[in-house]
Amino acid sequence: IGVEAAADALRAALALLDRTVAARGGKQSPCNVVFTNGRVRLASRRGLPMSVVRRTTMPECPVCTAESEALGRRQPVGHEHLRSALLLSRTDAPTGNGWETIPEDSLVLVDRDLGIRVAPLRAP
Repeated sequence: IGVEAAADALRAALALLDRTVAARGGKQSPCNVVFTNGRVRLASRRGLPMSVVRRTTMPECPVCTAESEALGRRQPVGHEHLRSALLLSRTDAPTGNGWETIPEDSLVLVDRDLGIRVAPLRAP
């Protein structure tokens, strides 16, 4: 399944949830959700904070550098091949250093190449 099809499925699932809750007299609740199938990742932001950051390398790994220093080496250890897209939902989310706040009522689509796109939660 591609990221666009997954986005459509998540929109439909959240709409069904809202209709079911409304039919029982409830109101829309905050709902941040993250899904992955191992190739693409999809997240919704609704009512709670969410941020995203993309990293294409790790020039100085704190864990590996500390291990290297413990062995008497004084050279930072990096991971040039490391790539990541990190989604974070918390009130004290980091700012700066590449972190981007996701707008309310949005979807975050992360494709298999770690391309990140933000789209409206409601279908256009």
